[in-house]
Parts: sequence; C-alpha cells; structure tokens
Amino acid sequence: MIESAHTRWPCRAVLLGCLLVFLWSSWAGAVTGNDWRAMSAPARTAYVTGVVDNFVDVGTAIRTLVPAEKRTASEKMVVAFEECISHTPRPPSQLVAIVDKYIKDNPANWHGRMSGLVFEALRCRETPAAAARKGE
Repeated sequence: MIESAHTRWPCRAVLLGCLLVFLWSSWAGAVTGNDWRAMSAPARTAYVTGVVDNFVDVGTAIRTLVPAEKRTASEKMVVAFEECISHTPRPPSQLVAIVDKYIKDNPANWHGRMSGLVFEALRCRETPAAAARKGE
C-alpha cells in the first residue's frame, strides 16, 4: 500500500505541473495593449525583454536554418526584426519607452496582442530617403 501511494505522487506532480504551465501560458498569451497599460514599470521591462529575446532567437534560428530564397514573408519579417535589433542595441529602458510611446499613439490597437504591438513598435522601418537611395 505504501509503495502504491508512493508511486502515484510523481504522476500527480507531473499532472499538477502541466496544469500550472497551461494556466500560466494561457494568461501570458492573452496580454493586450489594455493589459500593458495597467502593468508596473518592472513588469513592462520584463515583458518587452522577453518578447525581444524571443523574436531575436527565432530570427536567428530562421536565418540559420532557412535559406533566404525559401523564407516566407513572416520569416523575412522576423529575420529583419532580429537584424534591426542586433544592429541597433538599446537598453531595456529605451525599448520600453519606445513601446510606451507606440501604445500611447495607437489607442485603436490597445485590444491587440501585446507581442505584436511590441514587434510593430520596435521594428526598423525604411525611411523614404533610404528607399530612394535603394532605387538609384
């Protein structure tokens, strides 16, 4: 009897752990611009740092594993984001300030997923002058 109860504990612990991960990931995936506005400064910094780290890691993986001519439009956008962030390193406080400004300037998007809003706020955009130079 003791042996049976003892062997059930690891199974229950694994199930409990899976449930907690599921519940946490459900909340983490649901962060919107409205949620962002209610976050504390340290939470905003942690959130932006995590999103940027993930986009950079995925961009690096895509660049390493997928030949440029075979990349989808989405993959190209993530690689461009990774290259932009890598070429213009900024401290987390500056990244958060950029995201804060983007959120403040775009209230129509507050209902959207925050990870996408971070991407939009921080991605490099080609200036008209740079586009004109490319065309020469």
